Amino acid sequence: MSKLVEKIRNAGGFWFFLCAGILMLLFGAWVISNEKIAFAGLSTVIVVEFLLSGLADAVTVIRYRRFIPRWVIALFFPMFIVIDAIIILTMRDGASRFMIFMYSFGFMLQGVSILFVGLQETRYSELSNRATSFIIGVAVILLGVFIMANPELAIKCVSWLIGIAFVSIGSGLIFTGIKCRIIEKRLVKNGQ
Repeated sequence: MSKLVEKIRNAGGFWFFLCAGILMLLFGAWVISNEKIAFAGLSTVIVVEFLLSGLADAVTVIRYRRFIPRWVIALFFPMFIVIDAIIILTMRDGASRFMIFMYSFGFMLQGVSILFVGLQETRYSELSNRATSFIIGVAVILLGVFIMANPELAIKCVSWLIGIAFVSIGSGLIFTGIKCRIIEKRLVKNGQ
């Protein structure tokens, strides 16, 4: 048991989990109360990630061009991502609009994919499975259309989901810190 106590102490123990949990709770509450700012920040981070990913892919293609046949064509997609990310970042509210359309088109494509899979299941599955695939596919397509038609509501929903996730993580960290404190006190009390 002394190894467990050492691991708890090395992880920062009670105070680390308590402070991290409180910070997560506060950040989650801030995200919930400042939906548009939080969504714009999240969108910007994702678009910057696209930019960095495109640059890294372009550098990789250029670096290994001797081994890649038609490397100029392979360079096209990373450069397209880089140029697209730069355009999105320079537009006013471009990142937020990009994320809304990315979510909506993503849901629509996912819905079409579910419908396609449902249609392909004709020989091997029951009618109820095909009907379920059809209903879910149509529902996901409608969700994508709804997000595109109501971007303000989509921003609120995504921000609330992110805020709730941070509040949940913060609560879990606080709970973990309290449990670590209880275990540590029991082990110290028992002389371990």
